[in-house]
Amino acid sequence: MIENSYSKIMKLKVCTLIFSLVLLGCQNNSKVPEEKPTQITEEKVQTINPAKQTEEALDSSSSEKPLLAITSNALQMVSRPSGSTTELPLGMEMGELSRIVGKVLNAQVPEPQINSECGAGPMTMLIWGNGLNLMFQKEQGAKSDKLLFVGWSLGEFNNDGTINTMAGIGVGSTRSELEAAYNIEVNKTTLGYEFSTGPEGLYGILNGPSPEDKIAFMWSGLSCNFR
Repeated sequence: MIENSYSKIMKLKVCTLIFSLVLLGCQNNSKVPEEKPTQITEEKVQTINPAKQTEEALDSSSSEKPLLAITSNALQMVSRPSGSTTELPLGMEMGELSRIVGKVLNAQVPEPQINSECGAGPMTMLIWGNGLNLMFQKEQGAKSDKLLFVGWSLGEFNNDGTINTMAGIGVGSTRSELEAAYNIEVNKTTLGYEFSTGPEGLYGILNGPSPEDKIAFMWSGLSCNFR
């Protein structure tokens, strides 16, 4: 009797242990999320051609023509009325950039002028009727004769006030207006009261040191200033 009772107790314990292990295994499995097979989808990356994008903006059905703005190491075409911008960066070929600027300004592309005495090397310039001067150079070491956009300047000569930064700063803006839009540093140099905006990469000349004095000249990128 004792042996039978002992056998029954041992069998009961073994069954209880097996049941506990099975139950524990079920609980652990319930906590593990079912892994789904990874689906690899091929994404089509579209490379936006700035020139094509610009041409599309110029040929859009909008009744308002885009505006041209100056910025650090580039020009910007501002679509209206949306206000979206397309950058025209340094490095663009002269023929391509001049065609775009001509359309935006609704003006004939000026005859190129060459200044061989610039400190940065000979430059080919396109001087527009609104005071904007675009500068181009042949890429150093390149076998091609293509002229690339290297900088712009904006002066008082024939300036009509239509070319400004997106902050509304241009030739004719006062020093106080300039300081409200940018953090500037002003130094007296052989050029006059020369200012720079630091990381923004805008440079220029003020007519004087006072808050009411105005910007007489601006540039970005390579310049042809004689100090």
